[in-house]
Amino acid sequence: LYRWSDCIITNSYAENRFIKTHFQSLIDKVYTITNFVDTDFFTPNTNSELLKTEITPLHILCVARIGIEKNVLYFLETIDELVKKGHNLQVDWFGHPGSKDYYHSCLQKCSKLNLNEVVHFHEASSHIQEEYRHADVLCLPSLYEGFPNVIGEAMASGLPILCSRISDNAHIVSEGINGFLFNPHSLNEMIDAFTQFIKLPSNEKKEMGKRNREVALKKFSKEKFIHEYKRVIQKIYIP
Repeated sequence: LYRWSDCIITNSYAENRFIKTHFQSLIDKVYTITNFVDTDFFTPNTNSELLKTEITPLHILCVARIGIEKNVLYFLETIDELVKKGHNLQVDWFGHPGSKDYYHSCLQKCSKLNLNEVVHFHEASSHIQEEYRHADVLCLPSLYEGFPNVIGEAMASGLPILCSRISDNAHIVSEGINGFLFNPHSLNEMIDAFTQFIKLPSNEKKEMGKRNREVALKKFSKEKFIHEYKRVIQKIYIP
C-alpha cells in the first residue's frame, strides 16, 4: 500500500525516520502530522485555593496500560529509592492491566517495597481530565511509544513532564524547560530526573506547566492538525 499511495502520513517522527531509513524510495512521500489534543477539554487547574504546603506529597500521575512496555516495575523501584531518600510522594496510575500476570507482578512489587501507601493503581478513568488537573507532574516511563497522546493531554492540562528519552518524547520535552527526560533502562537516570524536578522551587514547577500549556496550544491544537492536513493535500493535489 505504501508503494501505491500518493503520500504517507505518520503520527510520529520516529515512524517517519524508520520509513525513510528502511525504504529509500518512499522518502519524498512521507509526512508527519502528530495527533491533536482537545485543548478546550484538557485544561489547567485554575483553582487558586488548592495551595501546596511543605508536608503535601508531590502528586505524580501516570496514565498508561499496566504492561511490560510501560516499564512499571522499574518505575516502582525508582519510587522506592526516592521514598528512601526522604521524598514525600503520592503516585496514582490509571490504566487497564495489559496482562493479569504482569499486573499481579506490579502489585506484588508494591507490597514487597512497602509502597502500598504511596502507589495506587486504578482502572482507566472516563474523567481523566480531572486527574490531570489535580496532579503536579505526569510521568510516562515507557520502553517504547508511538506518539504519546497522554503527554499531549498532560501538557494541555498544564503539567510538567517526566518521561523516557524514546520515540517522539525528545521532540516534545526540552530538558529542564518543560520537564526532564531519562533512559528508561537506567535506574540512576530515572532517579536523577525525578530528583531534579523535586528540588525545583514550586514557582519553577508552575512555570514548566505554563510553558507546556503554551506548547500544546501551538503544536497540538485541532486547528494546527487540520492546517497540516490541508497543507499536504494542497501540495500533492493542487497545481
